[in-house]
Amino acid sequence: MQVSPLPSIVERTCGLISLGLIVGALFWLREIFIPLALAILLTFLLAPVATRLERYGFGRALSVVCSVLLAGLAIGAIGYTFTGQLADLAGKLPEYRATISKKLETIRHPEIGPFSRATETISALLEEMESPEEAPASAIPRPPLVVERPANTFDFVRNLLGGVISALGTGAIVFILVLFFLIERDDIRDRLISLTGRERFQTTTQALDDAGKRVSSYLLMQLIVNVTYSIPIAIGLFFIGVPNSGLWGLLCAILRFIPYLGPILGAALPLAISFAAFEGWTQPLLTLGLFLVVELVSNNLIEPWLYASSTGLSKTAIVVSAIFWAWLWGGIGLLLATPLTVCLALLGKYIPQLNFLNVLLGSRFEMVPSDQFYQRLLAFREDEAGKVAREFLKTHRFAELCDNVLLPALVHIKIGWHEGILEERHFAFACDTIDELVADVGDG
Repeated sequence: MQVSPLPSIVERTCGLISLGLIVGALFWLREIFIPLALAILLTFLLAPVATRLERYGFGRALSVVCSVLLAGLAIGAIGYTFTGQLADLAGKLPEYRATISKKLETIRHPEIGPFSRATETISALLEEMESPEEAPASAIPRPPLVVERPANTFDFVRNLLGGVISALGTGAIVFILVLFFLIERDDIRDRLISLTGRERFQTTTQALDDAGKRVSSYLLMQLIVNVTYSIPIAIGLFFIGVPNSGLWGLLCAILRFIPYLGPILGAALPLAISFAAFEGWTQPLLTLGLFLVVELVSNNLIEPWLYASSTGLSKTAIVVSAIFWAWLWGGIGLLLATPLTVCLALLGKYIPQLNFLNVLLGSRFEMVPSDQFYQRLLAFREDEAGKVAREFLKTHRFAELCDNVLLPALVHIKIGWHEGILEERHFAFACDTIDELVADVGDG
């Protein structure tokens, strides 16, 4: 009896519609979800601190208040330092205009060397190719320059204050949510576990514990890595003479929360300032060398040592998730991309209906050898099929290869041929490949 594919199609359609509605809600209601996501991640980060203070004899409320105050003071100090350094840099920018002009003139019109001779030759050829009837460039009338009227000072101040007030309001909402989440964390956990039903208590408890440990560990380790990266950068830039070295070290620590793109952005701005602030090329080259050395040390020594437990995400998933969350929530999405994707991968790990998330995002996914061998046969990849079989033989016997890899793949292909899904050439190719492989392996 053949089962109608209609229910499966309906289920998949409903799943796609649900996914689209979720993404749409995350986009259109981002003013609600962004503070909520920030509060949840800060709760994960501060929960171990609050728990440790409770063990030292502090009460629940006092432990939470102390943890949140410490976090608020740290963020406030960072914001104050960043704002002061940025204002100092803005005051120095007009001084760099002359240096930039000189360097650009040097690049465009070097006094000596083969580049200068090549430029003169090309210029002479272009002059000869010009038609004498053509008017010189200076004689061509130019359209009048349109100068836009500057915005009203009141409007500028109003927009600036509006942005500052909005950011402060969002920050206040986040900290209030963190306070309540930390104080009521046991009650919130019990409510979430109760929603899944008694038969899923163990799975839900394990999922929540895994999510808390993995996200907290990631945030803490990333913070340590960023600090150990930014301090040598700030010290090195100070001795090189790059202005506002503290600002660039702080900016590097913040931007490194953005996967892959963050270190590039963190290095680009100090390099641009070293190019603009110094007439020679020594300081820009030293700045570039400093970033290369610190990056190599951080990637090859500090990060492997501190990241004892990884995020559980594949590298491709980290890049794609960064693009997705940046499109969805902008710059905040870039900062939150990895922790949010960790939570999605954990949902796929513990919820069977969302297993596709774990398959797509997880770092540890291996196809069963019999399925690998079967897929290679379907694609007519004789060499890759042989590679799968030889890899299996490194840890198994030849009889196990036949029973667990070769025969199941051949049976699947034969069934597909009889059902009309596959062609006869698939079955013939599978038989020939398996015969040659058995003869080769048997002789070996």
